[in-house]
Amino acid sequence: FLYLIDIPFHNCTMRLFSLSFVLGADSSSLGRLDYASLSQQALMEMLIEKLTNKKPICGSHTDIPDISEWNGVTLNDDNDEVVGIEWDSFNLSGSLDYQWLPPSITNFIAYLNWITGSIDTKLLPQALQEFDMSVNQLSGRLCLSELPEKIIRFDVNQNRLSGSANLENLPKAMEVLHLDINRFEGTICLTKLPSSLIDLRLSENQLSGTLDWTRLPGTLHTLTLSNNNFSGSVDLTCLPSTLINLFLGNTGISGETDFSYLPESLASIGLENTKLSGKFYFRKGEGNWADVDGSLVEVIVYKKSEDGSKDE
Repeated sequence: FLYLIDIPFHNCTMRLFSLSFVLGADSSSLGRLDYASLSQQALMEMLIEKLTNKKPICGSHTDIPDISEWNGVTLNDDNDEVVGIEWDSFNLSGSLDYQWLPPSITNFIAYLNWITGSIDTKLLPQALQEFDMSVNQLSGRLCLSELPEKIIRFDVNQNRLSGSANLENLPKAMEVLHLDINRFEGTICLTKLPSSLIDLRLSENQLSGTLDWTRLPGTLHTLTLSNNNFSGSVDLTCLPSTLINLFLGNTGISGETDFSYLPESLASIGLENTKLSGKFYFRKGEGNWADVDGSLVEVIVYKKSEDGSKDE
């Protein structure tokens, strides 16, 4: 194999000629040892090699310009390392080769495009903290247990990803995980989520089985599980006091349910088209709403009076 040699002056023809030897050897076959030896320019060019329209990123240049001139790319203070990429709504198509993301990058955002392909999570940079590829056309399986340890936000909602959604070995730093509107299937475990998790969205998949609610993170404020094939009863007596949004509608969950321990913080709850039954009080307020249509649940809306009592 050949290594890319950095040229100390900006000569696009010579730089691209050097890079062509690397790409000519098929970048997908290069080992990870080569990854450490490649320049940030080479890594970025290999990242976008399979995009069918590079113009929104590189502009109208005849040759690919220096990465300092690329749209949506943020460099560090020394202007020599990529720390952020924001290619959202760039109308990009084709695929990205994520294994060539520079090791220095912390934020990668490319939502609302037409990007295809799969994601090998074990090859994502270890410095990565935010990854957003929502509203694209990604497919294949996703290994959540191999995400970078520092990842805080991982969003791949509204794609075509499939396989199981293993939530038992997520990175400890994770706060936001959006897997909704995909094709994940099988059972899920909610008892081993990261203690830092704030927002978990799994709606509109093909998930099934029963749910254990007894050990949800104490930081959780949004949990969406609607439009899946879950079954069995639900224990809502151990919900975290931080919970604001809870969506369980259009699932097979059923049975008489104790709603007396719903947290005061709850502002939105969706139980529509389930087989749940029971009764609960729901505080009236701007932006608050409860949907129980198609279930046997009764909602009593109240407004809290000045003395703290409930006025129905």
